[in-house]
Amino acid sequence: MHSSRLAQPLLIREIFLYIQDPTRLPTYAAYLCAIALCIAAMMQAMTHQQIIFQSTRIGIRIRNALSSTIYKHLLTINTVALHKTTAAQAINLVGNDTSKFEDLCSFAHSLLLGPLDVVLMFGLIWWNIGLPTLFGYAVLILLLPIQLIQSKLFSRFRKATMTYTDKRVQTINEIVNGCQIIKMYNWEKAMEERVRETRRHELFHIYKSSLLRALNIGLGFAGLTLISLATFGGSWLMDRHLQPENVFSTVTFFFLVRNSLIILLPFDIEKFSEARVSANRIDQFMQLEILVNKQEKVQDKKNDHAIIMEGASFSWKDSLCLSDLNINIKYGTLVGIKGTTGAGKSSLLAAILSEINLVSGKLQLYVDSISYAPQSTWIFADTIRANILLGKPMNEKRYNNIIKACCLDIDLQNFGEVGDLLMIGDKGVNLSGGQKARISLARALYTDADLYLLDDPRAAVNPKVAKKIFDECIGPRSFLCGKTRILVTHQTHFLIEADEMILLTNGRIDELHFEQSVANESSNDTTETDSSNDNETSWTLNTATTDINSIVKSETSGDGSIKWNVWLKLFTPPPLR
Repeated sequence: MHSSRLAQPLLIREIFLYIQDPTRLPTYAAYLCAIALCIAAMMQAMTHQQIIFQSTRIGIRIRNALSSTIYKHLLTINTVALHKTTAAQAINLVGNDTSKFEDLCSFAHSLLLGPLDVVLMFGLIWWNIGLPTLFGYAVLILLLPIQLIQSKLFSRFRKATMTYTDKRVQTINEIVNGCQIIKMYNWEKAMEERVRETRRHELFHIYKSSLLRALNIGLGFAGLTLISLATFGGSWLMDRHLQPENVFSTVTFFFLVRNSLIILLPFDIEKFSEARVSANRIDQFMQLEILVNKQEKVQDKKNDHAIIMEGASFSWKDSLCLSDLNINIKYGTLVGIKGTTGAGKSSLLAAILSEINLVSGKLQLYVDSISYAPQSTWIFADTIRANILLGKPMNEKRYNNIIKACCLDIDLQNFGEVGDLLMIGDKGVNLSGGQKARISLARALYTDADLYLLDDPRAAVNPKVAKKIFDECIGPRSFLCGKTRILVTHQTHFLIEADEMILLTNGRIDELHFEQSVANESSNDTTETDSSNDNETSWTLNTATTDINSIVKSETSGDGSIKWNVWLKLFTPPPLR
């Protein structure tokens, strides 16, 4: 591409020399120069577009790699670090910041080759007109500080814009999640004004960036005129007579210099400034603490213990949440964990999952796989079956047993023909709290794991259903019989059937003595529950693949040409301020 660009001014010069003096070159040589000029122009266009194409491909790969890296890091950061970022920031990092590297790569070649062009052009222009070349390049040097100042301003505006963009997306996300509360209290106008205010600040910085970009473009178009004026004005002051071949070839050389240094370089500086801000944002996100897995996974099948803690202390951030724990949990046992609110029950499960930092002591796991049912259920927009399977292959026998053990068969029968293919709305909006808790428990049970961590899965169900779930899912003669189970619960009467029980107080283990009242409470609850057993249901697995009662509307699409109202919206956008 460089050779074809450099050849064009030289060929123009030879053609002008031939026009002035036809005897200087043979006629066929002049025609060859004209043909070579056309070929050089076509070669420049073809190679330039090919370079942009390949650079864009590289940019797309970099963007995909960064998006994948951000997503993987998001899944590995610990719970404390997760509170330092927001969903809006993660969305902007993947959707917006990574695209800046794609834009930079598309024109990075001009940033690298631009200085080389300037040096080569300086030598050729000096050979062409001599000392007046310095006047033109003096203008270029004067324009460089302006571009450096613009680079800093672009970085500042870009950083401010992304700050308000994160805030706006986060605000909209909060409004969507709490739309029912907002409607109930008639807060629509206040929330709308909140979004508009954030958007006004965002557009204000976008407006300033657009003004700076317009100044860049204006300097780019005025640059050739200023350089030519300085060069030829300097020649006139030095009483140098300019020949047509020198004037036209010099203007062509300066045109190429202008493209490299005045038009493309400011554009590259803008993209580089945006990419640098995005790089800092991504780097700040990537420095969030990841899970530090200090636990030891021991492949020793002869050991009859599943978990061993010796003097283990854990922390969420700086202060300890669990101190000096000594726990030995054997294979196939049911271990109950009890304590007041804030005693550290969920933190103990998080410690086993390596979600919090092991500060001192030792934690050894003798299990290969862990299944976890959190107290705060996670439901995504799909069918009930998809929420339970979570991408795993269907095992009808195991699936049916889990459905009945989790008391979901009655609910599925009430859903009618669609059954477990009922489409769930986002975050389970069309399910009750108890149904969501049982679906979450069924998902944990469907995973064939060595260790099951159950964080109070029966808190959202009534006592009768809770008793049945314990007997058929968790208890000594349940579906998980023979598996290692750790159950967090406030319902003490269920723990009478546990093999071991841990009482936590302020992050430490205390001894627990069963009171007679607890045993009596358990006996009374059992009697009451047993006397009101539900009838067997006739629910069967639905083999249909469509959801006839879906609350999620399918996307609409149309065929044909673009309508005029779309073009009208495109060419009549609202003002920036």
